Amino acid sequence: MLSKLLMLILLGTAEPWYEQKMEGWYYFQEEEDQKRPEYTCEEAREILEEEKQNLNSLLAAAVLTPSPETVREYKKEHDRWQAQSALFAQNWAEVETQKEDLQSISDQMFLLFCFKGNDPCSIEAATTAKEFCHNNGWKLKALSLDGTTIEGLEVETDRGLSEKIGVQTTPSFYAIDPLQNRVLYLGEGMLSTKELQHNIELMGKNQQP
Repeated sequence: MLSKLLMLILLGTAEPWYEQKMEGWYYFQEEEDQKRPEYTCEEAREILEEEKQNLNSLLAAAVLTPSPETVREYKKEHDRWQAQSALFAQNWAEVETQKEDLQSISDQMFLLFCFKGNDPCSIEAATTAKEFCHNNGWKLKALSLDGTTIEGLEVETDRGLSEKIGVQTTPSFYAIDPLQNRVLYLGEGMLSTKELQHNIELMGKNQQP
């Protein structure tokens, strides 16, 4: 009776743990692996399901037929999940900190997106600009260098600003601080929102006195 109760307790508490720890995981790897494999969302979901079933099986074996071997096997996989969870939590905290830092200066700075409406790269990059501003509470100013527009953008006509800040190519991104008259060049081409965030942090540090 006691063994059955123990099994129910262990199996009953395992599911919430899975639900909490599986969210946001996109890969598994052994400790000795240095490169993180790239998976599609569907592949990642399937792998997580397999890992979940495997850990469930190891747990059941350790409870129903306890021995040093079965407990050791379960503990090995359990510890791997814990390590993966800690890594995820660490990266989550870093992302949240970056987001808070960017939001804290959203009243001070805005993102300037320079583009040409007839350029396919500019059309794709406009999505990045909108996502960055939406995620971090920034204002977006879109500057058209050829007088055309991109759907979904509130576009401003170039009246010499691009020449003043030295825009040489499109699409390109700038962080503008009007109060301190600062212009931070963030890059050009098909940047991701993560790259924009990183470049803002990097350029900000380089311009500190």
